[in-house]
Formats: sequence, C-alpha cells, structure tokens
Amino acid sequence: MKKVKIALLVALGLFVVGLAGSYYALSRLDLNQYKGTIRELVYEQTGRTLDIKGDIKLNIGRNFGFSVNDVSFSNASWASSEDMLNVGEIRFSLDLLPLIKGQISIQEIAVLSPEVRLETSKTGQVNYDFSKEKPAVTSEAKATTEVAEADKKAEEEKITEATSELSLPNIHLESVLIKDAHLVVKDNKTGSTQNIVLSKLSIADSSFGTEIETAADIDGQKVTLAINMGKLLDIGKKKMPIEINGDVIGIKLKAAGNIGEEILKAKGFDISFDISLDKKSLPMPDSKISFKLYEKDGIYYIASEGSNIGSGALEFSGKLDNLGAKPYVKFDTSLSNLDMAEFAEAGDAYNKAHASNGTDAPSAAKSKKDSPKQEMLIPNTDVDLSFLKDFNADIGLKLDRVGNKEARIAKDFLAKIIIANGELNLNDTSVILGGAKVDFDAAYSANSTQASFSLKGDGLKFSDFVESSTKIAIQNEKSNLVDINIKTSGKTAKALAKNLSGSSIIVSDGMSLESGYVGLLSGNILDNFKALFNGTTGFKTEKLDVRCAVVRTDFAGGKVLINKSIALDSDKAALYLDGNINLDNEKINIMFSPYTKDALQSGITNILSSVMAVKGTLASPSIGVNDAEIGKTAATVGAALATGGLSLVGERVMGQKYSYIPDVCYDALKNSKYGTHFKSTAKKPESVLDSTIGKENVEKGKKAIDDLKKDLFKAFGK
Repeated sequence: MKKVKIALLVALGLFVVGLAGSYYALSRLDLNQYKGTIRELVYEQTGRTLDIKGDIKLNIGRNFGFSVNDVSFSNASWASSEDMLNVGEIRFSLDLLPLIKGQISIQEIAVLSPEVRLETSKTGQVNYDFSKEKPAVTSEAKATTEVAEADKKAEEEKITEATSELSLPNIHLESVLIKDAHLVVKDNKTGSTQNIVLSKLSIADSSFGTEIETAADIDGQKVTLAINMGKLLDIGKKKMPIEINGDVIGIKLKAAGNIGEEILKAKGFDISFDISLDKKSLPMPDSKISFKLYEKDGIYYIASEGSNIGSGALEFSGKLDNLGAKPYVKFDTSLSNLDMAEFAEAGDAYNKAHASNGTDAPSAAKSKKDSPKQEMLIPNTDVDLSFLKDFNADIGLKLDRVGNKEARIAKDFLAKIIIANGELNLNDTSVILGGAKVDFDAAYSANSTQASFSLKGDGLKFSDFVESSTKIAIQNEKSNLVDINIKTSGKTAKALAKNLSGSSIIVSDGMSLESGYVGLLSGNILDNFKALFNGTTGFKTEKLDVRCAVVRTDFAGGKVLINKSIALDSDKAALYLDGNINLDNEKINIMFSPYTKDALQSGITNILSSVMAVKGTLASPSIGVNDAEIGKTAATVGAALATGGLSLVGERVMGQKYSYIPDVCYDALKNSKYGTHFKSTAKKPESVLDSTIGKENVEKGKKAIDDLKKDLFKAFGK
C-alpha cells in the first residue's frame, strides 16, 4: 500500500512538473517568429498580403488567449486604396475549464479601430473576391470533377438536413466588442460612396441574460439599438423573452415578446412592434405603426394594433402560409384619411431639419463635364417580374379619403390584387374621383410578359382636385370624362414602351378658370413672349372661360401620336398640339398652334404659331433644336420685344385680319369613338383688308414678318 501511495505521489509530481514545464515552454514561445509563415499561408489562399506590424502576444492561464496589434490586409490591384483592411488591435480569450464539460466559453472577442474598404470597379469587379483563375482541365478530369461535385452536394444536403434539427451549439459568449469601426463602401460604376461609422457593438452574456448594444452613424444618420434577451445558451432550447429598443435615422422602434424553441425554423415567436415616424426624420406626417407578428401551426400572422399615418387611422392584417407547394400571402389594409396638406407640412419640416449649413453644399456652377449625362429616360434593362411565379397572393386595399381640409381629391378607393401562377390581376377596383365613380383594371403575365391597363370615368369634376394653395379657382364646371385603354408586352422597359398600343382620352366640356397663370393660355402671345424672354415668371390674374379641352394620345409603332389631338378652346384663344414622341429614340417633335380671338393680335399670332415647338428628348426637352442659333437670335428678338419693336411690326400687318378659328376640340376627337361628342362650329377663313392702313404698309409689314419668321425658324425649329 505504501508503494502505491509513493507511485501516486511520483505520478502527481511528474504531472505537475510536466504542466509547469508546458506552461513555461508556452509562456516563452514567441509567436512573432511565425509572422512570415502566416503571411505566406494567407497569400497562397487569397493572393493578398497580410501584414502584422505589431506584436503577437500569447496569454497563458485559466484563460487561454492572444492579442495582436496593427494588422493590415492588402487591397485589389485596381482599388483606390492600398489596404482593404486595417485593424488597430484584436483580442481573443477562451476559458479552458468548461471544455471538460463540452462547453465553449469565450471570455472575450475584441476588435478595436478596424477600417474596412469595400469597392466595386467600373467593370463590376469587387475587391472582396479572392478567387483565382482555374487551369484548363481535360474531359476526363472534368468528368471526375463533376462526380466529386455531385458527391459533395449530396453530402451537403445530408448535413443541412441533419443540422436543421439541431439547436445552436453550447457556446457561452461572455463579451464581444467592436469599437470605433469605419466601413467605406465605394461603387465606381455609379460614383457613389457610403460611409458607416460603428462607434460600438457589444454583446454581453451572463447568468441574467444577454445584452446587445450598438451605436452607428450611416452617412450622417444616427442609429442606436439595444436588445435584451435570455441567455445565448438557451436559444433554440426553450421559449425566451426579448426586448428591443432602437432609433434608426430618427425612426424609433420598440419591440417586446418571446422567441420560440425552434428559432432556426422561425417557429414559436410572438412579438409586438411599435414604430414611431417623425416628420423631421422622414418627409411624412408624424405616424405610428403598431403590429403583432406571430407564428402558429406553421403559418405566420401580422395584425395592426392602433396604427396611424398622420390623421388617418391605419388597419392591416395578413398571413403567410408556407405549408403548401407554393407560399400563399393574404393581406388587407385600409386607411381612413390621406391628408396631402399634412404631407406638405411634413416635407417643409423635413427640409428645414436637414437644411445644409453651406459648408458641404455642392457648387452651383458645375460644368457639363462634371454633370451626369442622361441620354435616355427609359432604360433598356430587364423588367424581371418572374418572382410572381414563386407565390400566390390575395391583397386588398382600401382608402376612404384623399385630399386636404379645403378639398377632397378622391374617396372610397378599393382595389383587389390577385397573384396566381405568375398572373397578376387588378380586379374589382374603383374610386370616387372628382365626384364620379372611376373603374379601372390592370393585368400582367410573368409567363407571356404581356400587360394591360384600362380606366374609365364620366361626369368628373376637376374642381375637386384643386387645392386652395394653388391659387387656381375653377367655376361653372361642366362634365368631364376619362377613357384609357393600353396594352403592351416585353421583357425590358424599352420594349414595354415601344410595344404600347391603345389610346388615352381626357375630355372637358367646359369651365371657368381664374389664376395668375391664365396669361399663358390667353391670346396675348406677344406679351407672353416678352415675359419669357425677359425672365418674367408672373402673369396678372385673369379669368379664362374654357369652352372645351381635349387631351388625346394614341400609341402605335413605338410612338405617342398627337395628331392635332391635344386642344383647348377658350374665349381668348384656341390652340392645338400636333406631333409625336418617339419612344425608341425618345425624341420629341410637338408643334404648338395658337389662334387668338383678339382682333388686334390675330395677324402676328397666326404667323408666329407655326414656329412654336417643343423639341429635344424626354430626358431633356427644350424649345428649339439649334443651340448655336438660339442665343444670338433670342437676344435679337428679346431686344425687339423689350423696345416694342414687334408691336410696330404688328401694327403694319394689321391690314390683314384673320377671322378663321379652327374647331380644335372637334378636330381632336375626330376619328375616335367620341367623334360625335362635340359639334363643329368652325367657319371658313376670310381675309379682310383694312383700308385705313394701305396696301403699301401691309406689304412692308408682311416683309418684316417674313424676315422675323426666318430668324425664329433658325432659333426654335420649324
């Protein structure tokens, strides 16, 4: 027995000596001598250089860990900065004793002052892609590779299936800290750069639970978040409470509830959310979105709990059923009132809160070289709505009222959106618009990429749309109608635009307008030219009696056709627009033809009418097409207008009066299904010579106008 005790004491002594020796050896170990090996391994795997400028320190005791200072990781050769990553300090500490029980107890993970730069090149390369070109392989090697990949995929599926039944590993994470982190995301394709400063991200786990805190700045917008929940070891094992409080760019978030046992399957949760929206953080009225999100029997539900958008009460409910062959979404929402005045006030408050102090304001005088060139408004990019094939849905929308305190724009908006097997249909949809019911339907097929839209309403009153802030008064309004029928097909936005067919018709049977902008529609063309050339933006308030107005556009052959089909007839003037918009090259070619009903201006107006045009493109419309001539001619004409030169010319041509005014509204609807809506009242043109002026002065006036007309053709295009 005595010998056994001696043997045990000797063994224990040897163990202590060995342990002490190991501790002494490890404590004397200098990991800095392996920097070169670490550098080579990283370079072999990534093609980049990992540079450790500081010391690597090993900490030995009950807690095993290390720390390293001043680490950098090189960037891609094409990137704008030398390093992709710089870190001030990294610390790691692991408690050894819990390993005996099969637990992993991480005492600390700390990353201090990291700087990360993610960048995309103009050709779409990303600096976080470390893949290398693979050598060409033979057909035999290819076959072997394919078999190996198939085996690997099958193995991964087995692992996925097995791990789907597992809870989170038995890990105790006591402290994680990321401090003073800076992330720069740069996209050279778009020229955009985003800066994210993470002041703090900490995770602290104890016997009382887990606390997570973060504070960040995203391009000047503050983000804070605090999460309190049960212990990390209990996640996935039992139901546990969770509480969230945050402020994301001024949007305040509160949430409280429970996480279920099967967190990896998103089951067993029941959480209530309160989201407060401030008009100083978003350009919308103060609002609150409160709802409950929960799971029951594999179906996910959402239900509002006292929400509002401004003064409008918001209600919504829905569910996501993922149990069948294809997910099914059911969602219904309603809003009692959408007050446009509240949105306008919120927009002013938002702009005031975010007004620039002038230090970082962009220069107002930018050169054309610095300004982005926008050649096309309609992109030739894919319109990928194939996701409609991935689920079915039944969505209901209801809006009781849209307007402000002075006027109601619309009410009783109802819509039903059905998505089934890649087909989207807008059914049973209507709205009371301008005092009349408007019905509309829309459809889109993700299978055939065909779309259609129709809208029809009669008896509308545009006065319902007018807000007092516009300073436009509509009186004595008669009936109006809207009739739109459009079809198209295509896989890109450009194709959808080019393949448009159908028509859009809006007709007004008459009204009286009173506004400071009426001058633009009046017969005093010369005064309007003066105002435009001399930079005057205001016109005196006038009353305009509109006999009729028509806006009719036909779609065919990739063009928006305006065949004298946009027209207005008033007591002061009549005008129509004629031309087209090419949706392929996006060029605009629309002529304005005004006819004044003021005898003193009729001659000059009718001569000038043929040179008033809108040219250019959808992205950059303009008056005229010859930029080289516009400046010189406009200066000449502007000087003449300012000194009354054109008035003298006008007086000389007054010997020729034009009493013919075309029936523009009748002509606009001619050859359409509303061709009999108006009756033609136009008279044949007649020429009357004013004997008081004399033939000689008339001829001089005509010559002067012909010369002016030639100059205007050069400036504004014919």
